[in-house]
Amino acid sequence: ACQTSLPSGRPTATDTPDCLCTFDVDRTLTGKQGVLAPRCPANKVVPKVQDTAYGGGVLTLSAVGQSYAQTFCGNCYVGIVTAGDGSGFHSRERDILATQLSKAGVLVSQSWSGPSKVHDARRSCEGVQIQSPLVAGCSDGT
Repeated sequence: ACQTSLPSGRPTATDTPDCLCTFDVDRTLTGKQGVLAPRCPANKVVPKVQDTAYGGGVLTLSAVGQSYAQTFCGNCYVGIVTAGDGSGFHSRERDILATQLSKAGVLVSQSWSGPSKVHDARRSCEGVQIQSPLVAGCSDGT
């Protein structure tokens, strides 16, 4: 399932406590590659940008991946924790996701850390030193 519209109803800064929102990449910030209206009318294809997840295709941003500014998280610190690798080290996908997160909330760094920082090396992140708010390669549940 996907969102059919962009989020709305952003709270004011006085309504929102100090907070941290983290997002997964695949099927949260991104939608299924190439799936648009009528099934997922809020999805948006980013031409000429590869997304290697789930068999690959052209990067497709979900409604949240395009803008979460109108949600609770629009006034929070933000980051990514994903089991995937965001299409790899220095990928355009990673750059776009960091840029999108920076448009609202507070992203304190656009550097990546985690087991899949440089190449796909998914594993448990228990005991792994995380040095940035963008984390790739943490096995589900860790």
